Amino acid sequence: MEDKWKHQATYGTEIHNVLQKFFSYSKDGKNMWGDLLTGPQASMHLAKFEEGLRKDPNSGITDDTSHERVLEIIDYGKKLIESLEKKFIDRKTHPEGKLRFFPEYTLSAKLNKEYEERTDLNIAGRVDLIVLDPTGVPHIIDYKTSPKPYDEYSGAKKLGFTY
Repeated sequence: MEDKWKHQATYGTEIHNVLQKFFSYSKDGKNMWGDLLTGPQASMHLAKFEEGLRKDPNSGITDDTSHERVLEIIDYGKKLIESLEKKFIDRKTHPEGKLRFFPEYTLSAKLNKEYEERTDLNIAGRVDLIVLDPTGVPHIIDYKTSPKPYDEYSGAKKLGFTY
């Protein structure tokens, strides 16, 4: 059981770190991957991306991480972009609409409610990804990793995926 959780923690770290780099490959939040992943030099761009991951000690990608594993995570990122575009871009009103990505974004705010007679409370947190749709509406994305298929999650955990 301990090995299963260690594997899950490693897998989750790899996904978070690779997707952070994946979505950071943008300029001012604008998705730069579209042309790079489908253009004539896509394999060269992916190879450079993987090389950069392997050189970065904070990426979670080590010599033990297979090339196939890196490609699997990048493919997950590509599918995530496609899914986000389908969900957040209305092609009827924004046929050329693009999403903007802000990975590992830190948010903070002052609480507007009194809590235990205190009014000076602040909250802060880091979200995996903020996606701005073409109308400027922000959407918060929280990556979830699990060895269990999505269909087997409880109702409460499924809600965590859809907020």
